[in-house]
Amino acid sequence: MRERDKLYRQRPEVKERRRKAALEYSRRSEVREKHNLAARKRYQDPEYRAAFKAKQKAYSQTPRAKELARLRRQTAKNKQYMHEYRQEWFQKNRYGFSMEQWKNMLAEQGERCALCHVPFSEFCRPHTDHLVVDGKPVVRGLLCRECNVGLGIFKESPRLLMAAIDYITDFQLRMDSVPTARLAAAKPAGGVQ
Repeated sequence: MRERDKLYRQRPEVKERRRKAALEYSRRSEVREKHNLAARKRYQDPEYRAAFKAKQKAYSQTPRAKELARLRRQTAKNKQYMHEYRQEWFQKNRYGFSMEQWKNMLAEQGERCALCHVPFSEFCRPHTDHLVVDGKPVVRGLLCRECNVGLGIFKESPRLLMAAIDYITDFQLRMDSVPTARLAAAKPAGGVQ
């Protein structure tokens, strides 16, 4: 291969394009089937299988493999502890208060969202709502995901929130003035409103 071609293939955009093309090629079902068939044939060969198992056994005896196995065992044992530790570290470093303060705030709110009062559960977890004042976070309360995202979408602007309230109220007033026979005719099929 010429030097110019080598330099061309070393350019990042060319490498990325070639990588994507190879990945796309390997994802084709006929190519994948061909590779799987070749792998099955190889693995059926007793010499290949013995060599492969020997290679696996040799790797499992290396210090790196032993360390990885130890870490997997340790992680399995300490999964709950690590989850709590990461959560506490995150609260302390991002919002500047301890897990104990967070749990007290959760108890003060009755383990419910501060806005919609939906009880927190495994599927509705509390999110820390905060405001940045002078570069430091000030925690306002614990919200469900929907309320926290909603505040963010309205840019935490009381003016925008009041405009949304007015918009919904106006629509409801208009709907109240429409006769019910017209509403029944206007309902979409399938019960979706």
